[in-house]
Amino acid sequence: MQYDFLVLLPPLVVVILAAITKNVRVSIGVAIMLAGLIVNDFSIPGAVQTVATRFWAATELGNLASFAAFTKSNYLFICLFLVALGIIIELIQQSGGAYAYGNFIINKLKSAKNAQRASLLLSLVFAIDDYFSTLTVGAVMRPISDQFRISRVKLALLVNVLASPLAVLFPLSSWIADIVGQLRQLGVSTVQSHHTLIVQDPFYLYLTGIPFLFYSLIAVAAIWFMVDRGLSFGLLAKHEAIAEKTGNLFAGKVSVARQARKGAGNMMTASIWDFLLPILLLIFSVIGVVWHAGDCSNISAALLIGGVITIVFSTVFLSIRKRISLGEVPAIITRGILLMAPSIFVIVLIWTFSALVKMDLHTGNYLAGLVGGHLPIVLLPAIFFIIAVFMSSTIGSAFGTFGALLPIAVPMVVSLSGVSTPASPIAIPFLLPVIGAVISGAVSGNHLSPIADVMFMSATSAGCYHLDLVKVMASFAIPVVIATACAFLCAGFLIVSGYSMWATVFISLAIGCALNFFIMSVLHWLSHRARK
Repeated sequence: MQYDFLVLLPPLVVVILAAITKNVRVSIGVAIMLAGLIVNDFSIPGAVQTVATRFWAATELGNLASFAAFTKSNYLFICLFLVALGIIIELIQQSGGAYAYGNFIINKLKSAKNAQRASLLLSLVFAIDDYFSTLTVGAVMRPISDQFRISRVKLALLVNVLASPLAVLFPLSSWIADIVGQLRQLGVSTVQSHHTLIVQDPFYLYLTGIPFLFYSLIAVAAIWFMVDRGLSFGLLAKHEAIAEKTGNLFAGKVSVARQARKGAGNMMTASIWDFLLPILLLIFSVIGVVWHAGDCSNISAALLIGGVITIVFSTVFLSIRKRISLGEVPAIITRGILLMAPSIFVIVLIWTFSALVKMDLHTGNYLAGLVGGHLPIVLLPAIFFIIAVFMSSTIGSAFGTFGALLPIAVPMVVSLSGVSTPASPIAIPFLLPVIGAVISGAVSGNHLSPIADVMFMSATSAGCYHLDLVKVMASFAIPVVIATACAFLCAGFLIVSGYSMWATVFISLAIGCALNFFIMSVLHWLSHRARK
């Protein structure tokens, strides 16, 4: 590869083509081939071989060759869990459980605002994993939100906003194993050796850094503020206005999701337990598997095992209740597979593209290299946050952003602090803000990147158009990004001024939240004034 700047071209192509063609499959497909050509100096045979290799690796179908390899799968388990979730959704629909739950909860919620709050509260239950959250909350809340004429893109927004921020804030989530593992590789350890950079337990260092995850904390506060105050602006305001006036939940477009399938029996005889049992089984079986394993290192395996357990026991339960017959099971399985097949294909494309960008083009390393090593330490948190936002948005991978930036950010802040290593975190006051800035910026990519897999999962789960969600998420996330950047800038100056960690966190977060609330309120006022 002769020209390093070309590594930025494939991510830009995805964004531009998605805006022009409105087709995420075509956009990512073209970008994948372009990435393959750049890596191989525009050799077509080499590009085809590289792309095929990355695509095959993303499917992990090769792991089916042996049981030992299969048990170490990650992507394959996620794809199989998607299939299991599709089957569970079909079981609930066929049994009439969704209909029964809708009738039950609609009388409890009373209003669209309460329905939106219920969606946010449900996301708290699934904080253990962002995939688990996005795929389940949207499917559960979709029939209820439809009853209150909540636009599908608004439901997808509610689902997507909390998924990644909660996963990174929850100490037992699937994200933490990766973050702690990377900190350990960087030399964060309680055992002092010539490899040790910081003397601290990696998990404890993460725990003490949670207050500096400003983007996640401000985003959670922002979505609650939006729901409680009834704020909407931009494309979201258009969707909500049309949904309220006409009942069309897609801003006048054709429905992207099929209607709920009714069971063969009388829907009025369906019980709330026809809905609750599969959902509760899924939640507690996944948590049980994680607890039995003793860690969150392979949440995808826990999701799959939980999904299989749920299918088996739900089928038995619904058969005993005569909500479904055993003869209907093959058709339910087929419909569940077909329901999730488009999502699985796009997600595999996204994984393929992310692998090319991270491991072949090394886009993250190129962007990080532009930072240089001569920066005022007071600006480091804000600068690393901005770089992480841009990187995560372009490569569509929070984990890729962690992997590219943490090995640069942590040694840099240690070096600029002027301490000898191994050092205590107390001697490096900018350590936690910089780590928080990298993680915060990485999380924002799941809200801003059109190729983020969680973005597509949220759209699929809520049943809305993917590109509509991308635009609505951008209008929500950009004010949060601005407010978060200001919060990290404020934190840098407060630390230099000698403020304690807790005072720094409190003042910075207060300023960030206040600024975000102000921007959202102004956007709401301007949007509704323009529509009058």
